[in-house]
Amino acid sequence: MVGLASLLVTLAISLQRQPPVAVSTPESSIKSFYTWYLSELAKDRYPLIDGREKLKSFVAPELLAEIDKQRNSQNAPDADYFLQAQDYLDEWIGDIAATKLDTLQNRVRVRVLLGGKTNKLHALLVTLWLVRNTWFVRSVEQEVLQ
Repeated sequence: MVGLASLLVTLAISLQRQPPVAVSTPESSIKSFYTWYLSELAKDRYPLIDGREKLKSFVAPELLAEIDKQRNSQNAPDADYFLQAQDYLDEWIGDIAATKLDTLQNRVRVRVLLGGKTNKLHALLVTLWLVRNTWFVRSVEQEVLQ
């Protein structure tokens, strides 16, 4: 019995010493997503089809289901959901900025600026949800800057 108690104490102490699981910031998560997404498009790959498994590591399953439903409907959108545009510009690749706007519990809105160093700026408002220490894209809207 003493051996079991000693083992439990040792286990409890070792668990306390474990560093907390590092959670990336929403800004770094969304920059990683758009870096990957745009590089896939530049290679003539369509991430919704050709990079589906990788896409699942960035995008909430609920959003993927909504996008699939829209794509398979008669009123399929003619714009890329994640870009809120029909095409991307080469200037956007490698020119991605992200700024956290507001937070509500496990949700955050981030402004993403593509091509900000050029006069071809494209702004998006992205909502991310934190699930099991990972930020997932839940919605994307185009932002009109004044």
